[in-house]
Amino acid sequence: DRGTLKYGTLDGDRFVPMREAAHCFTNRQALPPVVKPNGAVYVFGRDWFLANEGFVTERIAAVSMPSTRSFDIDTEDDFARAEALLSGPGGG
Repeated sequence: DRGTLKYGTLDGDRFVPMREAAHCFTNRQALPPVVKPNGAVYVFGRDWFLANEGFVTERIAAVSMPSTRSFDIDTEDDFARAEALLSGPGGG
């Protein structure tokens, strides 16, 4: 949703845009496309991971994946929906 570029955080009573202040005043349709990481692919060396104590880095590559192949599982309900999708016609 391109509209997420209009989001921000609060610093006290001040709105801080997530990316660019101009995005807050731009028609959603004119904003650049937005993507989000889904956690499906991670590539890193063991030593790097241990030295950094986690995944956080400014060097992030992208592997495009259609939303139909990307499903977050954070709750038991999410798992049940994923299971139903995989067991249905054309699933898994």
